[in-house]
Amino acid sequence: DKQGVNIDRAEYDGIFNGNSTNGFFNLHQKHILAENFLIKNSLSFNRHTNNWQLGILDFKQTDDVLKFRSDVELQLTNNIKLISGFEAEDRFREYKGVIPEEDFDYRPEGFGEVIDVEVDNYRLGGYGEFEIKNLFGIENLFTVSGVRFDAFPDIDINWFDPRVGIGFKLSDISTIKLAAGIFHQLPDLRLFSSDDGNPKLQSMKAEHIVLSYDLTLNKNNSIRIEGYHKNYEDLPLEDDILNYTNDGEGFANGVDVILKGK
Repeated sequence: DKQGVNIDRAEYDGIFNGNSTNGFFNLHQKHILAENFLIKNSLSFNRHTNNWQLGILDFKQTDDVLKFRSDVELQLTNNIKLISGFEAEDRFREYKGVIPEEDFDYRPEGFGEVIDVEVDNYRLGGYGEFEIKNLFGIENLFTVSGVRFDAFPDIDINWFDPRVGIGFKLSDISTIKLAAGIFHQLPDLRLFSSDDGNPKLQSMKAEHIVLSYDLTLNKNNSIRIEGYHKNYEDLPLEDDILNYTNDGEGFANGVDVILKGK
């Protein structure tokens, strides 16, 4: 895709030119090992590139991801299912070009900072969760609970994220569910650069609470309404001494309405 947008700034009027490409390949295999045991494996490669130009800004970012994933589903009893999986991911990012030395000055004759950074790291991850129907012997009451683990050995960061949800099937076509969980995510890997970042940055943290209602009319037509609260911690903030710290925080409240139809 390509973009061309007129930019009217106090110090410079010009055209922002941008283009991006995305290529994705996925090899997928699924096998039923037994009546109650399913295994799925996939090997994928994704390349994403961004090019930005505005005044002195002339910047290109390349992101390559090679991933292997394996998932298993095991039906332990009529009411209990175990789902588990493992991931191994190798990610390479390259940042090259010129960016404004000051965020407010995009003039072509302004001062620029040359960026030439390569970041290569890998991630190991796994998860396990239980789906239990007829919880406590109550028909139509169910729960989904589990934990996820991620490790980035190159930068010595890892975490465990617990998640739990409980729901009730109001009818054959409608369900209400309450879910909560903790989610971690790395900030942009460029912020870990020893040149203009902070190699000791940590992961960002989010705590989610979601209340949802699903109405499935048929295979092709459904409605979902979700209300959520998300609390954010350890977000990256610019710092005069360390370049970046994990002192940022915030929150988000909202409602999603999703209509699917054919």
